[in-house]
Amino acid sequence: MKNLKELYKEWRELTEGLMEDFPNTSVDCGESRVREDFSAYAELKEIISFEEMWELEKEYKKEN
Repeated sequence: MKNLKELYKEWRELTEGLMEDFPNTSVDCGESRVREDFSAYAELKEIISFEEMWELEKEYKKEN
């Protein structure tokens, strides 16, 4: 099973690093394209739900 928490952290840091050069880049899990991007990064079979990604985001913010 994939460790989504660790994958989210990696993806988030990578994505935030791109935000300066690519202003349309986002980490807002309310946007379907963001959930699609993370799901592809994590090689998930289905697109992650808003609720599941919201939990990952809250955990990330607590720890960082």
